[in-house]
Amino acid sequence: IEIGCAAGKNALDVLKNLNGAEYVMIDPYEKILVDYDDYDHERLILMRKQAKERLARYSNNIKGIYDFSDYAADKIIGKYDFIYIDGNHNYEYVLSDMNNYCKFLSDNFVFGGHDIDQPGVSRAFVEFLASTDQYKTYDIKDPDWLIYKEQ
Repeated sequence: IEIGCAAGKNALDVLKNLNGAEYVMIDPYEKILVDYDDYDHERLILMRKQAKERLARYSNNIKGIYDFSDYAADKIIGKYDFIYIDGNHNYEYVLSDMNNYCKFLSDNFVFGGHDIDQPGVSRAFVEFLASTDQYKTYDIKDPDWLIYKEQ
């Protein structure tokens, strides 16, 4: 699962390097009605098109959910080995994504995200880890954060 796919560059890297049966991409793209960071409405439309073109050869493995991550969680069933959060970087959204999507983690997993150097992301990461003793193994490889479990 990847939340916040933009033009699909990260998804392409993952799909090239991991052998997964299904890759769920979640991004609202043009449903965002206000400018978000440096993404205006036209750029969001272009990025959706770029992602589709960039990932065309993997289309049989991709399930695209074009919605906000809070709503997309209701459309997901099953457990996943890899979940990566790179949507809205404001604290409340990151923490919500972490709480909503951790329930989809398989027994062995990598749960990560992007831009740990941003205040909202780092605060959510610290609070999420402090809220439970379930996740003990983590790492920060700037600009990413990773929580993982492997046997």
